[in-house]
Amino acid sequence: MIKDIIKKDEDFYFKCFNCGKVYPIEKGRYLCDECSKKQEKGKPLSGLLMVEFSTSYIDKIKENFSIDYKNINFINNQNDKSDIEEKRSEQIFSIPIKPFFPFDNLPNLPIGNTPIIKSKKLEQILGISSLYLKWEGVNLSGSFKDRASILVSTAAKEFNEENIVVASTGNAASSMAAIGAANNQNIYIFAPKNAPVGKLAQILQYGAKLFLIDGSYDDAFDLSMKFSNQTGFFSRNTGYNPFTIEGKKSVAFELLLKDKGYFNKNFEHPFHFDTFDIILVPVGDGVIISGLIKGFLDLQKFGFIERLPVVIGVQAEGSSYIYKAFNSGIFSDNYNSQTIADSISVNSPRCGYMAIDLVKKTNGFFITVDDQEILEAQHLLAKTTGVFAEPSSASTIAAIFKENKIFKDKNVAALITGHGLKDINSALKIIDKPNPIKNNFDAVMDYFKKIIKN
Repeated sequence: MIKDIIKKDEDFYFKCFNCGKVYPIEKGRYLCDECSKKQEKGKPLSGLLMVEFSTSYIDKIKENFSIDYKNINFINNQNDKSDIEEKRSEQIFSIPIKPFFPFDNLPNLPIGNTPIIKSKKLEQILGISSLYLKWEGVNLSGSFKDRASILVSTAAKEFNEENIVVASTGNAASSMAAIGAANNQNIYIFAPKNAPVGKLAQILQYGAKLFLIDGSYDDAFDLSMKFSNQTGFFSRNTGYNPFTIEGKKSVAFELLLKDKGYFNKNFEHPFHFDTFDIILVPVGDGVIISGLIKGFLDLQKFGFIERLPVVIGVQAEGSSYIYKAFNSGIFSDNYNSQTIADSISVNSPRCGYMAIDLVKKTNGFFITVDDQEILEAQHLLAKTTGVFAEPSSASTIAAIFKENKIFKDKNVAALITGHGLKDINSALKIIDKPNPIKNNFDAVMDYFKKIIKN
């Protein structure tokens, strides 16, 4: 536990990812003043800020950290009756994470601490020895984006701002709408007209104000920026708001392997823990993968881990801006994304520069999969594990299937970032809906004989 740590304003600050300039955490501060002037149209954002800690604060946390080792519950969950094993992060190891974020007063909502699922059958089909699924579909709005939205919502309250604006293809919007409803905040959503109807239904059910834009996600993003600048409302836009990156780092704290940790003979310092060999992340804007890696970098700064996992980003072939930039060094200013995986469909990834730099720090790289591979992976995942993921989430499973040799003997975790019920139309593309059967028992038995042959 952390003993009586009192945060001060100077303990946390913003730092430009490009030039290193430092800024205080304050309302209205989103980008670096100097680097944002170098922004090129159609390219990733320049001058993104990250939340950093002072050296004195890091030393203070290390000095006051202790572990109640007697109450750590090591897992021994051998269940012969089921192929599926499910482990919650507090059973694996739960670091008290509040001291690692700039705000303490996060609302008590069902966000984070999501299941880690292991399926022997899926491992066998994919031909790998160890795969864990980090299942984010159980969050409040059904997606990983809640981790960012809850911190943005808390920051808005700290700044006495009750109005929040966000552009999204659906998940960030429905996430912000859900948390805004819970926290009595006014949420203004800018979404492209082709956003999945399930996500639009969520947004409207939560009571957010929806601006449905006749254009792409990038068009919605640009209009939302003009709107928030004109009104002065707090922007949640992904990457642009530093707290979106900061919130997403929380998943790193849940991906530690306690059974590989070690203590000294007095069960005190050092308090090192290990993590997975490889972690796969679906990538669109690049914010989730940036936040995840930042979480591990923070854990390394505080001495919790000695090594970083290799982090691999997965993109749809039709939305592979970051993959191409990573391999060529060329950042396009006129890219057109086309993929069924709407959550990772982006023309200009806002966090592209940062995502590439951070992935390189882990010795990671990027993989692409096509839409058919994504849909087949979605179906495989559902029928082997019971996890119904949206297409973007299933891309990580598609990547493992496609590049089996990379993962064969590694300890692998795959982020499954959103629930499949958010995009039913895509899910129906890979399965055959049966025709109605005549209303008599003979017809039922005829149909039974037919299906058991397949």
